[in-house]
Amino acid sequence: MINNLMNKNYYPTNPEEKRLYTKIDSMNKSEEIQLFIKNLKNILEEKVELFAYRIKQPFSAIRTYRLAGYNHADQLHDLLGFLLVVDNASEIEKIKNLIIDSLKEEKFKSYNLLVEKKFSTNTYTELDKNIRENQYNQLIFDDINKWLEIPVGLDKLLPPFSYNILCEKDFKDTSTISIEIRIQTKEDFITTESYYYTIHKNDSIKLNLKIPLLCMCFRILRRKSNIAFEKDDRKKEKYQFEIDQILNKNINFVKENKDILDTIFQENSKLIDCWKKGYPIYEFKRLKVDK
Repeated sequence: MINNLMNKNYYPTNPEEKRLYTKIDSMNKSEEIQLFIKNLKNILEEKVELFAYRIKQPFSAIRTYRLAGYNHADQLHDLLGFLLVVDNASEIEKIKNLIIDSLKEEKFKSYNLLVEKKFSTNTYTELDKNIRENQYNQLIFDDINKWLEIPVGLDKLLPPFSYNILCEKDFKDTSTISIEIRIQTKEDFITTESYYYTIHKNDSIKLNLKIPLLCMCFRILRRKSNIAFEKDDRKKEKYQFEIDQILNKNINFVKENKDILDTIFQENSKLIDCWKKGYPIYEFKRLKVDK
């Protein structure tokens, strides 16, 4: 499978970053957190295709802290993260309600990241100007989401194509922990994973190139993934026609970035094949495999 191109050489250099290291260390030792994970898994594992979780790695936490321009360790919203993959979009609402009901028993506090962090919408021109001048990572705001064709009604956060539950919970043996629970369909999961570590997490790509690459991949990979699982031949033809149009309209950009785009499209094909055969995807192991 594809290499993780994220820069892992991040080390704490100030008190807030050291706080992150300490907090993550206490999370890894927390019995309460392990019990919370176990309880959530017991509720959901028979109802989803894939259930995965992780406590954020220290280098990844510091990377996010710096690229997002945070000033406090508590601003990170995903120190504990869950990924749930369902077969069809119609199942997302049911899974979301099960999670919310479970969290209510756990006495959690929910929040909206876009409101909490006071992000404002920008036009693409303004966002592009900021990226070119500052070379730091930003969330893709409402205008960009519409341009990228992200589904209406889903939380507008990276990674796209997902329903995100953001919350905080107090654990007695550590502290207040931020939690992100991401629910995706298999098509959107495969779309995201196809480019995530090659482009989105690849710090060697400058943002004035990263954003157009992300946009190109979002639009094409989403259709490729839909073609793989669509049963209606007319819809498949429609998706393929749209892919051809996108490639033809951006032919110079495609030629200039052929190597990285080919790598991502090949990864998408591998991930689709793994899913259909029930093979693990990276460290993710399927819970339910079609016979």
